[in-house]
Amino acid sequence: MGLLTIGAFARAAGLSPKALRLYDDLGLLRPASVDPISGYRRYSPDQLERARLIGLLRRTGMPLARISLALSSPDPAAEVLAYWRSVEADVAARGRLVAFLVEQLSGKDTVTTNPDAAYAGPHLLAVADEFGQGGHRASVTTLAALLCSGPRLGVVHVGDSRAYLLRAGELHQLTQDHVQGTAIPATLVKALHRQPAQPDLLLRDGRDGDRYLLCSDGLYHAVPPDVLHAELRAAATPVDAVGTLVDLANRRGGPDNIACVVADVAA
Repeated sequence: MGLLTIGAFARAAGLSPKALRLYDDLGLLRPASVDPISGYRRYSPDQLERARLIGLLRRTGMPLARISLALSSPDPAAEVLAYWRSVEADVAARGRLVAFLVEQLSGKDTVTTNPDAAYAGPHLLAVADEFGQGGHRASVTTLAALLCSGPRLGVVHVGDSRAYLLRAGELHQLTQDHVQGTAIPATLVKALHRQPAQPDLLLRDGRDGDRYLLCSDGLYHAVPPDVLHAELRAAATPVDAVGTLVDLANRRGGPDNIACVVADVAA
């Protein structure tokens, strides 16, 4: 059998000509022949197996860059399995976040001596501050959470817990407090309560060397921004950073409970 036109090859492989052109551009599946004048692509029937494999991998949701890595690996099966394990971990992290949000939105109270809570996992960071000052009901709760999915990061925020990013030595506050007034504690204008609240959502690209901090207001009310910046830069590890910041806030007589998590982005 001779070479197939791009249309015939696409039909045989169960793909679209557009997908084949993209795979060619990315070096995933080069045509067997390209007309030097028209640029028209032709494919060998021997390439059908690879084309179908790429199509099946795409159906799992695997990014094209990851497919390229897997197909060039000496052990492509191990690469595919590693990808799927990362997907399962990501889904599990999302499930924990959803369970947390459902619990908060359903109005279930948790009895604890420290109404702030923090969680740090391989794909999810979360800090919640139970706003119970001044006679407020114990189920008014703020949330700052960061979810990692490959190179993309999502920040979810409602209330006055905060997310910070230390990048290239500079500290950036990623979230804006949902409060009125300057008193401590200030009046929350948005929080997780018995009625659903629309959180802020930020999408970012992670960079090697980034350091993220999520914290309740008990930390940033006690530790000035310049000190927060300096200690985040100086800490050798995220664990060291958390220990130092919490200790600083306590020694400075923090007026509220303290919860924080720190994580580094590594390539």
